[in-house]
Amino acid sequence: MKGKILDYNIQDSKGIISGDDGQRYNFVNKDWKGSELPKVNQVVDFEIDEQNAKSIYPQAVQQTNSNSVDGKNMTFPLISLISSLVGIFFGLFAIIGIIFGHLAKSNIRKNPENFGGSGFATAGLIIGYICVAIWFVTIIFLGGTLATILSSIQ
Repeated sequence: MKGKILDYNIQDSKGIISGDDGQRYNFVNKDWKGSELPKVNQVVDFEIDEQNAKSIYPQAVQQTNSNSVDGKNMTFPLISLISSLVGIFFGLFAIIGIIFGHLAKSNIRKNPENFGGSGFATAGLIIGYICVAIWFVTIIFLGGTLATILSSIQ
C-alpha cells in the first residue's frame, strides 16, 4: 500500500503513516527500509500488519527541470525570447533568437508531452525577425549614406 508519513519521532524511533485507504498505521524504526531517516510528508510504500506498517520503503520523488511548467522543458523558447529581446540592442542576438525559436517549435511539434513554451517561442521568433529586418534596413541606410558621403568627397 502507498501512504505518507504524518509524524516521526526520532527519540522514540516511532511514527505514523496515513495510508491511501484513509487509515493511520503506526511504525517503528526497525521496519524502515530507507537509507535515510523517515521525514514528515514523505511518500512511502508499505505492508500492513493489523494497525501497524511493516517493510516501509521510501518512494523516489521525480525531479523536474527548474525551467519547466507542468514538467515540460522550456529551455529553447526562453533562450529564443531572451536572445531576441537582447537583439533589439545587439542585432546578432536576434539571429540566435530566431534559430532557437525554430528549434523550440520543432521540439514542441514532435513531442508536446515533454516540451512547452510555444508562446515564448512565437514571441521570440516575431521579435527576432523584426529586429533582423530593422537592423538590415539600418545597415543598408547607413551604407547608402556612407557611400553618398564618400562620393561627395571625391
